[in-house]
Amino acid sequence: MDWIATKMRWQLSVDDRERSTLTQAAAACPNLPVKVTFAR
Repeated sequence: MDWIATKMRWQLSVDDRERSTLTQAAAACPNLPVKVTFAR
């Protein structure tokens, strides 16, 4: 998911509501690794 990869890339935090939404969205995705390059 691009949203999660962007959050990880920029090391952005999430609040409880956003975490819940992301968890629900990710539950429908296959269990595959996500490759992320962290921003400097």
